[in-house]
Amino acid sequence: MVRGFGFPAAEEAPSVAVDDKLRAEMGRVAIAAAESVGYVNAGTIEFLFDSKDNSYYFLEMNTRLQVEHPVTEAITGLDLVVWQLRVANGEKLPLQQQDLQINGHAIEARICAENPDKQFMPAIGDINVYALPEHVAFQNANALGSDVFVRVDSGVRAGDAISPYYCLLYTSDAADDPLCVDLGGRRIIKKKNPSDI
Repeated sequence: MVRGFGFPAAEEAPSVAVDDKLRAEMGRVAIAAAESVGYVNAGTIEFLFDSKDNSYYFLEMNTRLQVEHPVTEAITGLDLVVWQLRVANGEKLPLQQQDLQINGHAIEARICAENPDKQFMPAIGDINVYALPEHVAFQNANALGSDVFVRVDSGVRAGDAISPYYCLLYTSDAADDPLCVDLGGRRIIKKKNPSDI
């Protein structure tokens, strides 16, 4: 996770720092935490991870989906929003933790109204340019010779004003690319113009 002033600027799944054995252990701990308070639904347990000795520490439990849930959906192929709605309707979760499969690699980048020249403090003003990738919203794009899933969750467009009265997060882009695994979990995304969003 890369963090700006208010929000993480990037999320990655699965973590390249956590192996399958440790991931399974952390999953068991997360399930035990949820069960200890009687929570039954999709949610998030967060840990702080120390790569020096592979230790991890409980940070928080969120009984809701978080803004980074698209990276989980991208690597599992599951619609977590539907899961929450079904559980709210009295249905059981369709899968258990041990049934989940991770396929591929996903990175989510966030565009926030922050000014990097002022230590990422909140910034207000007009959006002059807002250009989306060619393929967005649940479509596959043939990029780098492979199918790449690109999802853009946004509530703004060129000409909109950024107000000081609302959340600074305006766009969340998630991409799933099987080539990321071959590239060591690293991917470089280039913008046409550095001043464009």
